[in-house]
Amino acid sequence: MKHDTALNIVGEIYDAALEADQWPELLTKIAAFCGGANAALVAVDPDINYSSVITPGANPDSLVAYNRHWWRHDPLSELAAKTPPGRFISVADIDRDAYFSSAFYNEFRRFTGYGNYGVTVPLFRERTAFSTFVLQTSPAKDEFEVQTLRKARLMVPHIERGVSIARKLHRLDLQRSLIDCSLRSDHAGLILVDAKRRCLYLDDDAEDLLATEPGIAVKNGVFQVRDAKTDIRLKSAVQSCARIDPHKPCGKPIGIQREHGQAELVIDVLPYRSNTGNPHGTPAAAMLVIRAPDRGKVADMEDLRVRFDLTPAEAALAVEMLKGDGRAAAAARCGISINTARTHLMRIFEKTGVKRQAELIRVLMDT
Repeated sequence: MKHDTALNIVGEIYDAALEADQWPELLTKIAAFCGGANAALVAVDPDINYSSVITPGANPDSLVAYNRHWWRHDPLSELAAKTPPGRFISVADIDRDAYFSSAFYNEFRRFTGYGNYGVTVPLFRERTAFSTFVLQTSPAKDEFEVQTLRKARLMVPHIERGVSIARKLHRLDLQRSLIDCSLRSDHAGLILVDAKRRCLYLDDDAEDLLATEPGIAVKNGVFQVRDAKTDIRLKSAVQSCARIDPHKPCGKPIGIQREHGQAELVIDVLPYRSNTGNPHGTPAAAMLVIRAPDRGKVADMEDLRVRFDLTPAEAALAVEMLKGDGRAAAAARCGISINTARTHLMRIFEKTGVKRQAELIRVLMDT
């Protein structure tokens, strides 16, 4: 029976790698199987001031306090950040006198309702980020029997692998989101940020843009716009991402003025909701999709020129006609007279095989 229980729990660990919302109930089962009072999964990334804890038996207020403040002062967490994955550590591995006299213990840990001599096991380390599995004791029985530790050692390798699978799936999901955003012809860069605009990911285009564009920068890990008013708009848009429909942009596109007469950059702030239930994934809030409209226009012009053997002037007019506000407006944007536009348009009709503007728009849109 015990063997069947262990196999069932192992199977559920790999299920939880695909469905993160299964972890709370599963941790309860793991704690009961091993003989602990409670179990937890902890993920910490000091670079972005991030802590996430899944622990079904904990007091919710204690959990909030830990994630907001105490994780930075947890001596076992500090030791786990330096310990190889899979190694069991406990209070016995640190300076116990310092631990029991610390503010962490006396202002937080002693009030959580659990014993002090549980075990913590690092699951992965990546730069400064790491994750741990914690098996806690009860105050009444503040030590583990040999059998409890044996069962925990049976479970930990599977928990390690389950978390590793979840992280790989998260990366794949992230990459898919980025690919969808970078296929546009006017794509100039993509930056993934948390709610405080701390950069979690930059694609190659964004890194190149930051190296050459003085109007934007990353300072102390935070993406900023040089113009103060625009920066406030960006900050507000990112903060609002958690409160709106994930399929809608967070406000209007944000324009970034550039030097030397270059056309402005445009930032679309989009909510990031991909795989947010994964406790070991990126705690992202928004995608900053940076566009250079002129870049897309040039690419579209070249595409039309090649497809229909248009001259550069004809291709430029065709792109402007796609905006749908008529020949006169398109001519004005191209800087040509209405008569010149009429001549270009007649040639475009011939080359694309259409007779009216409506047909031309339909052909260009299909293209």
